[in-house]
This record gives sequence, structure tokens and C-alpha cells, in this order.
Amino acid sequence: MKFIAYMFLGVFFISVILSPAVELLGIFTDKMRIDAALTAASSAAVLTNDDYNYTRDVESAIIYDDFEHRFRESFRDIFDLDLSYASRDGRFNRFHIKITPQYRDREDNQVKDKKDSAGRYVYNECTIRVSTEYKLKTGLMKNYYEKTGKYSPFIITRTKRQTLTITN
Repeated sequence: MKFIAYMFLGVFFISVILSPAVELLGIFTDKMRIDAALTAASSAAVLTNDDYNYTRDVESAIIYDDFEHRFRESFRDIFDLDLSYASRDGRFNRFHIKITPQYRDREDNQVKDKKDSAGRYVYNECTIRVSTEYKLKTGLMKNYYEKTGKYSPFIITRTKRQTLTITN
């Protein structure tokens, strides 16, 4: 009888010890999936540039507004998100995407404001920041945070710097 009690106690302690390890593995997996989606969506947005007037140049310019629209559309398609960036299948919480365009001078590597002949700002790179609150996977951790009234303390944030030119 003591042996059975020790078995139950051992199973309980193992589940308490392994539950955070499984959550850490889930966080690592979700970070990798978000990184892959970020890279794929930004590459698709750059490569599907429709402005053929610049394609003959040595460095083709990419229109920032088109890039942003295509990036957001590709990112939504990869994770099957609705228009508010909430997951339709429930695997992720709502995503927050912030794209900051900038013009970086190649000679002195400083960020500057540059306008074209029509007076519009010209950008040659942007910083993309994607963040979401991690959705807990194991029942033990879900129950803990529900009973304590706290939300998930894990916020996954991934940042990528994307060049908005194509060198021929």
C-alpha cells in the first residue's frame, strides 16, 4: 500500500516538474514558427512588388505601402488569422504588428528623412515587430493562472529588419 502511495506521489511531482518544461518547449516552438512566418511574409511582400518601372534599375525601389499591405496579408494567410489578427483555430492569441519604415543612408549608416521629386518620403528599410501573448498549452499551468487570476506572463516578441530594395 505504501508503494502505491509513493507511486501516486511520484507521478504528481513529475507532472509538477515537467509541466513548466513542456511550456518552455511550447514557447520555443512558437517563437520559431513566428520567426519563420515573419521571414516568409516579408520575403513574399518584397518579391511580389508590382512596380515594374524600377525593375530595370540596379537597385529596384519597393513602394512601402504595397509592401506593408502584402506583408500583412501574407502573415494573416500563414497563421490563418482574421482581419483583427486573431487566430481562427485558437492556437494563438491576437497578434500585434508594428511596421516602422525608415531611410538609412548607406555611406554613414544614419537614419535620415529623404523625399523624392513628388515630395513623398522614401524608405529603403523597415523594422517589423510582431508580438503576441503566449497561449498556455498544459492544463496544470492553465489552472494555476486561472485560479490566481493572473494572465499569461509570457509575451512573445519577434523583430526583423527588412531591406526595401532589390539588387539586380
